Amino acid sequence: MANRETIQCGHHVVGFVEISSVDMWHLSGAFEPGPDFLHYEDAIIFVRALQRKAESDPDMDWTDALDTVNSYGFVLVNNDNTIRPIRDFQLDDDGFAQFKLEI
Repeated sequence: MANRETIQCGHHVVGFVEISSVDMWHLSGAFEPGPDFLHYEDAIIFVRALQRKAESDPDMDWTDALDTVNSYGFVLVNNDNTIRPIRDFQLDDDGFAQFKLEI
């Protein structure tokens, strides 16, 4: 059963994720934008656009674009209010989020 958790940046609610896959420190699941998503949307969409370009251009390195998203300092707030920093937050075209726990 998936756990619905909150992605925040400070007190801003970026969105909610139903974590359905955990592989070491990689988490993924269905994402629902939160009330403050619009503030971060441009950077997240920019990362996805570069990922799409890299699919047809193997010389393109899109991972540097993640630095902008990482600079926001997103955290995952669990149902028990445990807060864990995350990095490399990405959305795919189907609204599926993927990110890593900071270790």
